[in-house]
Amino acid sequence: MRPSPAGPARAALASLCAAAVLAAAGPAHAAADTVLTYQFRLGGFDVARADLAVDLPEAAGGAYSMTSDLVADGLLGTFTSFTSRSAAAGTLGEADGRAEPHSFRSDSTWRGEQRTAVLSWQTPPLPEARVEPPPDPDEREPVPPHLTEGSVDPLSALLTLIAAATGDAASGATGDAASGATGDAASGVAGEPVTVYDGRRLYRLTVAGFAPAAVSAGGFAGEGWRADVRYETLAGTSRRWNSRKEVTADVLLAPGETFGLDVPVPVRIIVPVKTLGALVVELAGARPGDA
Repeated sequence: MRPSPAGPARAALASLCAAAVLAAAGPAHAAADTVLTYQFRLGGFDVARADLAVDLPEAAGGAYSMTSDLVADGLLGTFTSFTSRSAAAGTLGEADGRAEPHSFRSDSTWRGEQRTAVLSWQTPPLPEARVEPPPDPDEREPVPPHLTEGSVDPLSALLTLIAAATGDAASGATGDAASGATGDAASGVAGEPVTVYDGRRLYRLTVAGFAPAAVSAGGFAGEGWRADVRYETLAGTSRRWNSRKEVTADVLLAPGETFGLDVPVPVRIIVPVKTLGALVVELAGARPGDA
């Protein structure tokens, strides 16, 4: 079986989205309508580029929207075409600031094949999914519908991760057994795992550690933070590709003020890749979103 080319990129994109606002004090302090651009490198070669746009409300209970755009670039773009665009919308819970998704859509193209997944939460906690083309059971393990109960989409999951991780950091809480890490705001905080469903795959994201650190990456050098973001497949694994069921990304964050933002910004993400060393994702720029 061949290693999946999308697995590391998917894990890295999930990690950078989670890290993008990981250390925010809360939604009330998050910068609205901001675009972060990242370059993906594998074996020293540029392979992809991603834009992450975040628009958050000024207070809990308000509406949020997030979009991510990933496109093959550099060496990979020379040999194949891959694009992926995802968009999510919902509201933030007034009590805990966690995301309550309303809708999610993902459109991707890989070697000329178009794929679409649309999720809606009209009757939570079970999302309604429309996937085109439908997953082939001979190529991908099915996702039992009952396992999706309480799950959220990939982008909304990030806001829930943030609420859990920063809540633990503020209270000096100890990580639970699922995260496999313990600590406080000074030595490393573990957040509550979040179950994520994208229409084809069901997986778990966990902030396994969050602590102050010296950072030198993405054009920044100084005091920042580091975190581990763990990606664990629960269902929907590809039978065609040798997909890894668990990947942990190492994330470095810099103070947002450096980039004119109100929240810390991920400047480098490293995801281990079998036989290829690591996929490195580095901040390439930050700008205001379209008005």
